[in-house]
Amino acid sequence: MLPGDSLVFLRYHQAEDKENVMDDEYAEALYFQVPDTTQFHYEGADQLRQLKIRLYPYCFCMEAVGNTIEGGKISGTRSNGNWRISADIDLRIIYAYDQDSTYLGQRINRTFSGTFHQEAIPAGR
Repeated sequence: MLPGDSLVFLRYHQAEDKENVMDDEYAEALYFQVPDTTQFHYEGADQLRQLKIRLYPYCFCMEAVGNTIEGGKISGTRSNGNWRISADIDLRIIYAYDQDSTYLGQRINRTFSGTFHQEAIPAGR
């Protein structure tokens, strides 16, 4: 969570490496932005698009060039300066496929819940 006019949340996930498997490393950063408030609930693709959700995979795979939101819900409540967030989001990751500007999409779901803490990291200042 970063300070500013809106609240920007970051969920970082790093998958466990499998011993004796080459190039299996995987991590991802999922960002979303909400107005500065004490609680929120967004449901459905149209509402979730307002959150500017971005998923960035880090792996030995095709380059992801964007994502679209297909559905789901996300809600959060602030208490004692921390946020309790629950999310169930359906996304389509768009990958660059070849030099002819052909793209390939992969539908994925990200479900998580947990406590988010504000970090003292300035964003764009």
